[in-house]
Amino acid sequence: SIRRNLEYKARAKYINFTARTLNALVGAVFSKEAEVKLPTALEYMLYDSNGAGKSLEQVSKVCVSNDVQVGRHGLLASHDPITKLAKLTTYTAENIIDWTEDESGNLNSVVLFIEKDVYKHLNMIDGFYTVEIRNEKDEIITPAINPTKSDGSKFTSIPFVIIGSVDNSPDVDDSPLWSIVDASQGHYQNSADYEDMLRILKPTPWANNIDEQYMKTMNPSGNI
Repeated sequence: SIRRNLEYKARAKYINFTARTLNALVGAVFSKEAEVKLPTALEYMLYDSNGAGKSLEQVSKVCVSNDVQVGRHGLLASHDPITKLAKLTTYTAENIIDWTEDESGNLNSVVLFIEKDVYKHLNMIDGFYTVEIRNEKDEIITPAINPTKSDGSKFTSIPFVIIGSVDNSPDVDDSPLWSIVDASQGHYQNSADYEDMLRILKPTPWANNIDEQYMKTMNPSGNI
């Protein structure tokens, strides 16, 4: 029953070694302050790298944390057409829906989940980068546009990079934490089984080296 299952899980003891390992690894990466060299015109990104007040270090920590957890994370570079300020938008692995590459490994297209029934399509068309917004039925919501750089020129590549646990290619890498997740799940299940058995099973009395005199003393009625 549902109640039986809830009670079974509630009795289990669980130590979240996965979270502790994740925090330790991210902490190790940022234990030494990073040396960042940016052109003078981009130094504001040290304090606001995503257009919403997140520092470059904060965005970096998000990327490292997600990369350690699932093995990949996405970064899209763009700029505000009015302020001309550059910004980085992060995408979790689950929101990188699809992608294609050319023979050299360069991205030809990327599909990103934005919100319910809204997807951003990044494509290379006639040698230039385009952005188009479509719904789940692949119907166009916002027609394709050619984003431009701060100097007004067009992008000749998709400014999106997938950060992997092995390298920065679009190939899907393994999660560095998977072996610990698997072991922790096993510990949790073993604990649940053990606590469940303690509740259900009754102790069985036993004895060894029993002789006839012992039986007469302990069981004078002879019922056993």
